[in-house]
Amino acid sequence: MDLRQWAYLVELRSGASGHQSYRQVAHRMARLVMPHVPNLAPYLRVDWTGETDRRAAEERTQAKISKVLKES
Repeated sequence: MDLRQWAYLVELRSGASGHQSYRQVAHRMARLVMPHVPNLAPYLRVDWTGETDRRAAEERTQAKISKVLKES
């Protein structure tokens, strides 16, 4: 994997809507590689927020599903 692929994977899988296991791996990858690429590190968009974001996203999704089912 080159740096571009690494950056894409870390940015994609660290997002709040990602599964917690993916997020943990992405955070770990970022912590391991970022010290070795100090020029790239400031530009990497890693979402460092915690589990509460994922839960909130799941609750919003369930609310939307419930609303659609009630309207049907």
